[in-house]
Amino acid sequence: MSIETQKAFRMTGPCEALDSSIASARTAFQAVDSGKGWIREDQLLGLLRKLFRSEKKLCKQNLIQEQALEAAHMYDYDNDGRLLEEEFVDLYMRNFLIPAAIAAEGAHGGASAPQPGHSDTPSREDYPPPLPTRLPLELRLEKLVVFDPQAYDFAAVICRILQLPSGYDLGALHEDPQCSRAKPNRNIFSRRWNAVFPAPGMQPAVLSSKEEEEEVVVVRNAFLEVYTRFIRDVVVPNLGKGLKGIMYQSWPTFRINYPGQMAQGNRHCDADYCHQPNEVNWWVPLGPVYGSNSLWIESRPAKRDFRPVEANNGSAFQFYGNQCEHFTCANRTEHTRVSFDFRVVPEHLYDRGYKGKSWMSNPTWMTITS
Repeated sequence: MSIETQKAFRMTGPCEALDSSIASARTAFQAVDSGKGWIREDQLLGLLRKLFRSEKKLCKQNLIQEQALEAAHMYDYDNDGRLLEEEFVDLYMRNFLIPAAIAAEGAHGGASAPQPGHSDTPSREDYPPPLPTRLPLELRLEKLVVFDPQAYDFAAVICRILQLPSGYDLGALHEDPQCSRAKPNRNIFSRRWNAVFPAPGMQPAVLSSKEEEEEVVVVRNAFLEVYTRFIRDVVVPNLGKGLKGIMYQSWPTFRINYPGQMAQGNRHCDADYCHQPNEVNWWVPLGPVYGSNSLWIESRPAKRDFRPVEANNGSAFQFYGNQCEHFTCANRTEHTRVSFDFRVVPEHLYDRGYKGKSWMSNPTWMTITS
């Protein structure tokens, strides 16, 4: 998305076509749920097909069954496979309407993109008031940070973790014959990452040989060496002067999203998941990100001026994800998104007694001296 389009995007109000489509989705949902407030998984495909037929101008993509169900599984069904109305509308908007509109933008010479924060979407005003934060204003403002990808060669060490050749184009990962797009959280490359850096609550992988165990140790240490230098040399200077240290995620969260895959997770801010209010988010893409394969973020809490981050390997995006909503869309680009993200807290603002669930599930953060 061009800079001009981004500016126009920030200035435009809710897209009338998008609002009309959302209203149609709500009407169709309510006709199916018959007052229950939810639909079953086996009703999802028929409802989406019906909406696709009515959205010929905006939605030209044919719905693939596996993609629709894959998207639905991202929404954590309530009560044995029941999808709530707000979850369905969010799914429909982010996986079909927004990507279709972005595609239409490219086809029609740069018309302004629709605004995800449409009038029917609950705003932050509908949520409980945010927890107080002592973060200075400058750390609550977004910032694109450029660094030397040769000095902090994350791509090279991650290629080694994923067992890919040195210099492999991670944006073309979907073209690798080992790639499986059916289950994005269970593909072979995610498994290889998790064998080195298990997700919170995940049991370490059982390795078949001593050589594999030794290789895991080597690649883990290689990544952590680059990551620790990056924290010290790039992150800390961007958190202001006079810090005695910071708390940071001991290893980041790694994500892959192939072309044609659905959005990953719900639109949210991190406070919704009980994160500490003084956290600062860092998002690091390892290839080209733009349009529907990027992370969409609002610039201020409740502002709803969502737009995608445009960046490449050698850039990192700092933002206040604790209160600024963010989300991803269905990837309708020709590039795989490979990225990692982590959170940091200035040491003097870190609450050691915080009871948030996310902190309890991932307690392995460390302190460094700036």
